[in-house]
Amino acid sequence: MPGVERRKVDAGPEIVERAIEFAIDELRPDSDDSRRADILAEIHRLDSELARLTAAIASGGDLPALLAAVKERQDRRERWERMLIELDAMSRIGRSELSCLEREIRHRLADWRAMLRREVPEARELLRNLIVGRIAFTPRPETRVYEFSGRGSFGRVLAGTTSPVSVVTPAGFEPAISTLKGSRPGPG
Repeated sequence: MPGVERRKVDAGPEIVERAIEFAIDELRPDSDDSRRADILAEIHRLDSELARLTAAIASGGDLPALLAAVKERQDRRERWERMLIELDAMSRIGRSELSCLEREIRHRLADWRAMLRREVPEARELLRNLIVGRIAFTPRPETRVYEFSGRGSFGRVLAGTTSPVSVVTPAGFEPAISTLKGSRPGPG
């Protein structure tokens, strides 16, 4: 845009610090009770809908439409169940695990600027993993700068650093193979 100067945007340590604090705060199990109640209420509501749809199928309703509705409700219920499992796993993360995770984040971000300048292809990949969606650039002619905004996530950057507690298989979801132990005949 003519008349608008380009200005280097410097993500200073305070921005990184705020991002780290936000990431750790998201993992703290402070307000899980209300979130858990909301998730359980939605699962209960979907169970009621599924029961009504099943009754409609049994009474001879429009089978293709009812089956499509059942499938859609089951998919939604599975998503809510996954959110409940994640919430339960996050609530088991202890303070020591959070401090370990925070140290790991700080360690990985310690020399991020130097790494980004030194390793351009890796820096581009890192940004692809950090940025969620698009970045919007808005010209501000009155200040002769561009303002940009977007969303980011440390999730893919920190892959492999989460607590083992958060990936434990919940009761009732064990792999089917575990039920086969000892049931196979021996050789011969």
